[in-house]
Amino acid sequence: MNLRNYQDADFPGLDEVLKASGIYCEPLDQRHTFQRKIEHDPTSMIVAVEDDKVVGTVFIIYDPWDSFVYHLGVHPNYQRRGIGSALMEEAEKRLKEEV
Repeated sequence: MNLRNYQDADFPGLDEVLKASGIYCEPLDQRHTFQRKIEHDPTSMIVAVEDDKVVGTVFIIYDPWDSFVYHLGVHPNYQRRGIGSALMEEAEKRLKEEV
């Protein structure tokens, strides 16, 4: 499993993960909103990839007063393998680096 920044080509896989894991939010989880998010902060959307397939994700938002983690999810077929924990650790690491 590899953790890396989201790229626009990941959208179909990310969309599947969001829907399958039950965290999809139609008004926000659109390709054009993701494109705007990574244009603003290319490191704010992290995907877990296994065998060239997006299997998990986490989004982060850095703010000096109120940073947070959003949309931590792993496809049900890949849960219980430590992917969610690895994503959360990476999100926390990135937010701490911003301070």
